[in-house]
Amino acid sequence: MINQDPAWHTYYAVDLGASSGRLMVVQSDGHKFHIETAHRFPNHSTLINGHLYWDLPRILDEIKVGLRKGFELSPQCRSVAIDTWGTDFGLITRGGALVGLPLSNRDFSSDEVIDRVRAIIPDEELYGYTGIQFMRQNALYQLVRMQQTHAWMFDPAERLLFLPDLLRYILCGDMAAEYTIASTSHLLDGRTRDWHPEVFSRLGLPLHLMAKIVEPGASIGTLREEHATELDIPRLSVRTCASHDTASAVAAVPAIEDGQPWAYISSGTWSLVGAEIPQPLLTPDALRSNVTNEGGVGGTIRLLKNVNGLWLIQRLQHDLQVHGTSVDFSGLMEAAGQAPAFARFINPNFIGFHNPPSMMKAIAKFCHTTHQSPPESPGEFARCVMESLALAYRDVLEKLQNLLGVHFARVHIVGGGSLNSTLCAWTADACGIPVHAGPVEATALGNGLVQAIADGIFSSLGEARRAIGASFPCTIYQPRDCELWVRQVDRYREIVNRR
Repeated sequence: MINQDPAWHTYYAVDLGASSGRLMVVQSDGHKFHIETAHRFPNHSTLINGHLYWDLPRILDEIKVGLRKGFELSPQCRSVAIDTWGTDFGLITRGGALVGLPLSNRDFSSDEVIDRVRAIIPDEELYGYTGIQFMRQNALYQLVRMQQTHAWMFDPAERLLFLPDLLRYILCGDMAAEYTIASTSHLLDGRTRDWHPEVFSRLGLPLHLMAKIVEPGASIGTLREEHATELDIPRLSVRTCASHDTASAVAAVPAIEDGQPWAYISSGTWSLVGAEIPQPLLTPDALRSNVTNEGGVGGTIRLLKNVNGLWLIQRLQHDLQVHGTSVDFSGLMEAAGQAPAFARFINPNFIGFHNPPSMMKAIAKFCHTTHQSPPESPGEFARCVMESLALAYRDVLEKLQNLLGVHFARVHIVGGGSLNSTLCAWTADACGIPVHAGPVEATALGNGLVQAIADGIFSSLGEARRAIGASFPCTIYQPRDCELWVRQVDRYREIVNRR
């Protein structure tokens, strides 16, 4: 229930993911947090003439529905902020028109552009500039490809805005680039926290399109009068949060300040496996491990690696539904638990799993190619994915521990995956350390948390995290069958390295 006590301050958090979006009402009294769902809606990219686009007008309509419902739940809103996934962007003309629909990063699956960039700026140089993991969907590679396939879009454009910045511009009219979302682009200087001119000049990219960078929690403006009138709500204050959804999720990790190193997994469509550090790590070892240095809240850096996540399970469910077998998530996890253990493994980040027409066929093909028997039942497919994810997490955490010279005392799993007891238990077993699961709505809470800090409700990120921990107790999974999992590590790595 919404707190009507004036001591509780209200913030609207628009949290947009690749498969769903929501507007959450986040409240805090400076000691605890409360969260309520005002509106949820499905989200997906749309295939048009061979390309995947985001339906921005529909997304905007859903956000406006959420604002109206949020106002009905709690009208005394202090501000609203938006977070989304990284890398994707839109272009705006001088007159404020959208230049086409934003392309989806899952439209981009070729290594050819990465090779073209590498021929101009070697990996060592580019990593030294940006500190970002080499991934084909990064905005840098999308821009280089657009020069070849969609060059016409640059001609009328005045600004390039990443998705949360673009939606915020539509709501309030101010063009700004929030730091955490900008940091995912492979275009930002990891040290100066500004656009890296060398990257733009050497690749011939349009630096003049890039907006001024602002910090999380910045006051940007107020809701446009046309939207306020349409929705019959006040002209709400619009702020930035940590606009990259992972940055918001990490901000809400309820990490106790006990001096022990900890790691996190922001688990959803993607799994973001990382640690929080004070400065970018741009060493040759970091480059060899292909870890990324993305911006966080309060001057922190998120040293992490992207691992394909529950997208694999979502696509399995889609395939099963297409073939007339409807299995909900809990049913699929129950079937996975009953399937034979360690029968086969996949590389979750294999390019063939990025956006295949059929995930089941893609997994079966991977198994054939790596001389493993392919799964046959839904449970066998799901078990293969879940065990492979847990071992992929172990791989990343070991790399991070070696880079940082620490041993993690625990790993926090936040986001939708924190509700998946199978994933949490197997991750604890595979990694050999306790898993602290929750909160599930970490991203929306982190969105509201940054607004609350900017509003003066909390004096620091640590203070706000303590309030998160007091409000949403974690479920702790202790490692159990570690020796069984350790015996699979070498076999998993050998299979992954075959492709």
